[in-house]
Amino acid sequence: MHRKVAAALVAALALGIASCGESGKTLTRADLVRQVEAACRQGQQVAQQQGRASGRSGGPTTFVTAIIAGQRVIVARIKNLNGAGDAKSDFATFKQSMQQRLALFQRVQSAGSAGLQRAIRAVQAEAEAVTRRLQDAAGRLGLEGCS
Repeated sequence: MHRKVAAALVAALALGIASCGESGKTLTRADLVRQVEAACRQGQQVAQQQGRASGRSGGPTTFVTAIIAGQRVIVARIKNLNGAGDAKSDFATFKQSMQQRLALFQRVQSAGSAGLQRAIRAVQAEAEAVTRRLQDAAGRLGLEGCS
């Protein structure tokens, strides 16, 4: 009995280790582009809706909050996607850059309205570098309007 349980545990562990690394759907370049562009459109819609709902009364902090809401949608929709072939590396760069940009926006938001300008200045160089990587990867993938 104990041997069967131990064997089952070893098999489960082996399966778990084998599946580490890439999880999710691996897509062709064309399918990947379609899904990413759909995620970006949805993210842009969410950001616009949140911005309109907040109105102009919130100022820059509401703008940052709306951008974060849109970025979260995009990151959530693409996190389980993987590229195949020559799109694999470019998409990995794109996905990582989207996550880094979201983290930067969240860092700015955490400064609150009083420290917003200072927080923006603090992350500006890093944000520009991340955005360049994101745009380069998007261009190599053939994504339009999603960077």
